[in-house]
Amino acid sequence: AYRSDLRVSMAEAAGVVDVKAECEWRATLGARAALAALVEATAPGSHAPLKEVCVACSRAGTSVRTAATALLDARSESTPVVALSRLLAACAELLAGEAGVGVGARSGSAREPKWAAATAELAAGAEATFRAHAG
Repeated sequence: AYRSDLRVSMAEAAGVVDVKAECEWRATLGARAALAALVEATAPGSHAPLKEVCVACSRAGTSVRTAATALLDARSESTPVVALSRLLAACAELLAGEAGVGVGARSGSAREPKWAAATAELAAGAEATFRAHAG
């Protein structure tokens, strides 16, 4: 059965395959995956590692870095106080990735699920104080 199967040589395959298009498609797919991972990793309550995600976004190209920066900027406007440290850690990792090095920063209490209740209590107190002073 093996000998009767149709065989294609590497030269024949290279003649019909668009290598450039394949590379572009893979780069686009990788960029989309990196941004999707960043969306998931920076969602409030997420405990996914940030470093690998941010480095992948940094290495994917200028348009992906711009999109990642815009995503983090948009998230900062609606992120609860308890998750801001995680968002800042993501910003640090993204900037470090652009520089070619990783920070390896931990996002403090936002990274440790055991501290979530205490951080939420502190955030509620800070919010109440802010609203009292704001009038």
